[in-house]
Amino acid sequence: MVSTGKLAYRLFGRRTRGRRLGMLQRDLRRAGMAISADLYVSIGMLYGILVAIAIGVAGPLFLFIMHLMRLLFLVPIIVLAPIAGFGAYRLYLYYPTLNAKNRAYKIDLALPRVIGFIHAMSRSGANIVEIFRELSTRPDAGELKNEARVYMRDVEYLGHDPLTALRDLARTTPSRRLKEFLEVLAPIAETGGDIPSYFSSKWSEYQENAKADQGKFISVLELYSELYITMIMLMPLLMLLVFALLGPLAGYSETWLYLISYVMIPIGSVGFMVLVSMVLPEKIVVKAQRSAAVDFYRAIPTVDGGKQEQRLRRILSRSLLRQRFKDFLKKPVQVIRREPVYILFFSVPLTALALFLVYLFLGFNITAFVVLGFVMAAAPYAAVYEVTQMKIGKYEDLLLDFLRAIASGIKSGLTLQASLKVASAADLGPLTTEVRRMNADIEWGSSAGEALERFERRVSGSELISRAVRTIKKASEADEDIGDVLDILMRDVSTKRELERERKGAMGTYNIIILLMFGIFMFSMYMITGNILTLSLKGTVGSAVGGVQLFGGIDVPLVTNVFMHASILEGLFAGLVAGQTSSADMRSGLKYALIMMVIAYAMFAILILPKI
Repeated sequence: MVSTGKLAYRLFGRRTRGRRLGMLQRDLRRAGMAISADLYVSIGMLYGILVAIAIGVAGPLFLFIMHLMRLLFLVPIIVLAPIAGFGAYRLYLYYPTLNAKNRAYKIDLALPRVIGFIHAMSRSGANIVEIFRELSTRPDAGELKNEARVYMRDVEYLGHDPLTALRDLARTTPSRRLKEFLEVLAPIAETGGDIPSYFSSKWSEYQENAKADQGKFISVLELYSELYITMIMLMPLLMLLVFALLGPLAGYSETWLYLISYVMIPIGSVGFMVLVSMVLPEKIVVKAQRSAAVDFYRAIPTVDGGKQEQRLRRILSRSLLRQRFKDFLKKPVQVIRREPVYILFFSVPLTALALFLVYLFLGFNITAFVVLGFVMAAAPYAAVYEVTQMKIGKYEDLLLDFLRAIASGIKSGLTLQASLKVASAADLGPLTTEVRRMNADIEWGSSAGEALERFERRVSGSELISRAVRTIKKASEADEDIGDVLDILMRDVSTKRELERERKGAMGTYNIIILLMFGIFMFSMYMITGNILTLSLKGTVGSAVGGVQLFGGIDVPLVTNVFMHASILEGLFAGLVAGQTSSADMRSGLKYALIMMVIAYAMFAILILPKI
C-alpha cells in the first residue's frame, strides 16, 4: 500500500523539488517535524485537492438532502470548492509555523520551573552534557525535554562537540528566551566562567517573566471564555429557538435542528477545548521512579539478543502484567488512589449490569440509558479524582513549610538526614505523616535519597512535589550543603502557588458565568418546550395571523427531543470547559458536567415530557 507521502511526492514532486523552501524547512525544524520541505509541500497539495473534491461532492449532496437543489445554490459551491482547497493548502503550509510558536510558548513556560533544577545540578558539579542528559529523561521538563534530546542526539550520535551542539540548538530552537539563554551559556562554558552564578541570575529573571506573562495568559483565557459563552452557548440557543419556532413558516426542515444540536455544539466545544489547550500550561503527570538500578548499567554496551531475547521480553512483559493485576486485586484501594482511572474497571461493568436490569424491568429509552450509563460510570471516577486532587493540593500547600524545615536544619550545619528528622517533628498538617514515614525509613537504615524517593512514590501525581524532591536528591549527591538550592526551591514553589491562585481567582468568575449561562439555556428550553409548544399542541396558541397559523407545522415531540439532547450536550461540554480553564485539566470539570447533565435530563423527563 502506497503511503500518503509517497503518493503526494509521485504526483507533485517535480513541482516542489526545485523550489526555494528555506523558510518552511526552518519552521519544520523548529516545530520538531522530521520531514523535508518539498515532501511537506507535496502532501499539502494533495490535501488541498482532496478538500476541493470533498466540498464539490458533499455540497450538492447536502443541497439534495435539504431539497435546495437550485442553480442559485450550486454556483457558490462550485466557486467555493477550489477556494477552500487552496485555503486548506495554505493552512497546511502554515501549520509548522503555528506548531513552532506553540512549542516556543511551552518552552518559555517550562524554563522557570526547570532552571532551578539546572542550577542544582551545576552546583553538584555536573557539566553541560550531564545536565542535558538528565533533562532529556525528566518528564517534568515539559517541552524542554525534547530540546534536550536534540542536543544529546547531536553529541552522542552525530559526534558534535558539546559547545557546537549548544550553538546549533540555539540556532534551531523556536523559543527566543531559550535561544538567548544558550547563546550566553556557550561562551561562559567555553571560557570557564561561573556557570552556577549564571543559572542563578537567569532563574530570577525567568521568575519575573513568568509573573509578567501571567497577566497576558489570563487575558487570553478570558477572551476565549467570552467567545465560548457567545459562540457555543448563546448562539446555538438562539438558532435552535429561531429554527424550531419559525422554521416551518420559512420552509426549513428539522435537519437544521440536528446540525445545531448534534454537530455545532459538540464540534464547536471540542474545537474550543483544543484551542484552550494550546495556550494552557502543559499538564505534566509525573510518575515516581520505581528503580534506579538501570543507572548502574548505563555505560555498558548492549548487543542484539535475537529471537531468544525477544521471547524472554514477551515472557517478562506478561509476568509483569500478571503481577500488576494481582497487586490490583490485593490492594485495589491503594491502586485506585494512585491511579483513579482504575476505578473504571469496577464502575463500567456495574453500570452495564444496572442498565441491563433497568432494561428488563422498566424498558428501553436511549436517552435515559446514555445519560444514566455515563453518570454511573463516570461519577466514581470523578469522586476519586477530586479526593485525590484535594489531597495533593493540601500537600502542595504545605510543601513550602516542609522545605523551610529542611532548610533550617541544613543552614544550622546538619546533614540532610538529620534535617529530615528535624522536619518530622514539625506540625505540617496532612504532610506530617509522610514526613515521619521518611524519618522512619532513615532510622531503619535507608539513605536520605532513598527515603525521599519513597516519599515521592507515595505522593506521586504532584509535579511540584516530584520536582522539588528530585532536585533535593540531585543536589545532595555531591554536596550536603544544599541551603542555596533550598532557597531557590522555596522561591520557586511560592511563585508557582501564587500564580496558580491568581489564575484560579481570575477564571473563577468566568466559570460562574458559564454555569449561569447554562441556567439561562435551561430556562429558555423550559419556557419554549414546557409552555409555548405544549400549549400549541392543545390548540390554545393556534390563532391565525394573516391567514398563517402561528407556530403551525411544528413537530412538537421531535423539537422537544432535540432540545433535550442539546441541553444535555451543553451541560456536558460546559462542565468540561469550566474545569479546563480553571485548572488546566478538564477532568476537574467532570463533576460539573455530570451534575448539569442530570439536571438537563431531569427537567425534560419530569417537567416537560409528561405534558407531551
